[in-house]
Parts: sequence; C-alpha cells; structure tokens
Amino acid sequence: MISLGGKYAGVYTKELKKNDISYLIAYRNELGKSVRYSVGKKSQGMNKSLALSLLNERKNKIRQSEYDSSKDKRSATFNQLADLFLRDKKLEFTASSHLGEVRRYKTNYRGRDFASMRVAKIKKEHIVEYIQEMKDRGLANNTIFNIYSLGKRIINHAIRNNYYGGSNIFNSIHIKRPRDTHRLRYLTFEEIAVLYERLAQHKNPNLLMLAKLALTTGARANTILNIQYKDILDWDTGLLHLRDFKNQTYYKGIIADKDFLKELKEKSLEASKLDFIINKKGERYMRVPDNFGKILHELFNEGVTDTKYKVVTHTLRHTFGSLLVQSGVSIYTVQKLMNHYDITQTQIYSKLVDTTDHEEVSQMILEIDKSKESLRQQRYKERLVEKFGINK
Repeated sequence: MISLGGKYAGVYTKELKKNDISYLIAYRNELGKSVRYSVGKKSQGMNKSLALSLLNERKNKIRQSEYDSSKDKRSATFNQLADLFLRDKKLEFTASSHLGEVRRYKTNYRGRDFASMRVAKIKKEHIVEYIQEMKDRGLANNTIFNIYSLGKRIINHAIRNNYYGGSNIFNSIHIKRPRDTHRLRYLTFEEIAVLYERLAQHKNPNLLMLAKLALTTGARANTILNIQYKDILDWDTGLLHLRDFKNQTYYKGIIADKDFLKELKEKSLEASKLDFIINKKGERYMRVPDNFGKILHELFNEGVTDTKYKVVTHTLRHTFGSLLVQSGVSIYTVQKLMNHYDITQTQIYSKLVDTTDHEEVSQMILEIDKSKESLRQQRYKERLVEKFGINK
C-alpha cells in the first residue's frame, strides 16, 4: 500500500492483479478511531482526485457532526440540566429524598433569571449576586452552602453524563462547608415532657411516636420514617437496626425507654414485621407530617427570629446527642449511637467524657419520665386552683 502524500494526504493506492489499482482513503471518525477503506478501482473510473474529493467530503461531514453535537451540548439551559439531574437521581434517592431535592430546586433555582439561560452564558457574577442575596435575606450559612452545592452537583452531573460540554461555573466560586455550632438548639427534659403532653393530645398518634423514636434513637427523620417492626432486633434491650440515608450505611441503635418499647411490642403483635412503625393507613410517610413542625413552632419558636435558635424536627437529634453527653455517656458511644462518620461531628456536643452507654441512656429516659411526672403534678395543682381555689 502506497501513501500518495502531499495534497493527496490520506489517499492510498494498492496494486491489484491485471495492472489494476485500488484507491483507499484514511481518516478518524466521530469517535476518534482510525478508519481506512477502499473507495473504488482504476478499472471502475476511480482516480486519486476523486478519492481525495470523497475523503474531503467525509471529513466535512464529521466536522459538521462534531460542531452540531458541541452546539447541542452547550445550548442546554440550567433548568434543562436540572431536569435531567432530578430524573437520573430518582433512581438513586429514596422517594422522600428525591422529593426534597425537587422542592429545593423549585424553591431556590427554578424561577431565577439565570436558570432559564444557556449554562454556557451564565457568568460568575450571576452566582455571586444570588449568594449575596441569600445572605441579605438572613439565610443560615448551612442553608446557603446546601443551595450552592445543589447547583454545583447539577452541572457536574451533566458533564459526567455528557449532557453538557462546557465547564462548571460554580467551580469558580469557593464556599467552605460551615461548621455552625450555634445551630445546636436542643430541648431540656422539661421541654421534652411538654412536647410529649402536647403530642399526646393530637388526633394523629404518629406524631408522638415520631418524637419518641427521635429522642430515644437520635436518628434522622428519614431514618425514623423507614423503621419497620422487623428492625427491632431485641425486644428486651431495645436493640434495633437503622438505615442512615445520608451516609448510605446501616448501624445499630437502642430504644432505652422501656415503657415505649413495651408499647411498640404490643403494636407489633397486630402488625406484620414488614409494617412501618410510623404509617398512614399502612403506607409509609414520605416526609414528616406538617402538623409535627407546626406544634414544635407553637411550643418553642414564639418570638424567635434567628433561625439558628428555632426548634425543628432535626433539633430532636441534637437533643439526643446533647443530653447523652450531659448525662455522662462516652463521646465515642454517642458517636456510634448517632452513626457519625467523624468523631469531630460528635465533639460539638460537649467535651470528652468517659462512662458506660446503655445504662446511661436508660438514665436519661428516667430523667424524662421524672420531668413528665413533675409536669403532670404541676398541671393537677393548676386545675385544683382554677376549679376549687385549693392550693396544695
């Protein structure tokens, strides 16, 4: 095979029998792979000029294809890439986590001016201005970081999956993950007793169940909503199997409240092992019931304007960790019970201490029971005074 070279670079000839010549062209296709094939013989009227013409025609088609592909990949808007991200992640997330991502995007990005722009046209200034706007609105540093991270993840996902052929504008802005210890508002034993009493009056028994599971296991809300009766491994000790959706791991927890454990055991006798402990007509809750958050707000957030000090569902997890450490439980035991990946996550609750674990967890539950009993006595005295004027 002979390369003609020069202006005919990419054209080759091959001598055949009977003095015939085969003409071949060579080039790289759309995937960058070398291709070489015959375009005709001299006996069929093919010559080097025609072969070169066919080669150039093929190269032009490849260039146009690459241009169109590149143009398509760079013409997508931020909202379009977000839709692809949410579609793909639906297969990875739990239903509740996916719903949360959809809401976060709709609330924080969907209606922004730059969200409808081609991603290639979004500038650093657009993101910086939005971050500053969130700061001016008084959003917590963690909230701002999470919103920023969502935008960054959307474009990274698009690049990895070949939906977008440009760079990630969010990478030009560096925001460190805040370690905001001031958000650690937790409930006292007395406040827990007040919460239990208020939830016990609500028509939905799942609310009290949710609070008790949160305060006796320290698990995150999504973990609690996914606890099934089969997850309770030992009805004597309260040992149970928990799934951490944040870290995508499983770990062991303890329900140390004996009365609550007895209540759960009685309910389990009328349920299937696969039933969710917190359920609505047999179906799992996809998210924490709205009424739960409303009650927390009514009881503890009146007059509170700083979001750092507001009581929310996650506050119950902080309460679990804080009260355990205050009760003298080893910080390493608390780390295991809360399934913290790093001990520094647990150290924010208190200084290092050293003691036992299960007995101390049970002691904390006893303190809650004492507070509940004290509250009942106080309420009883108030009713006596109100009705009969008796002050005992």
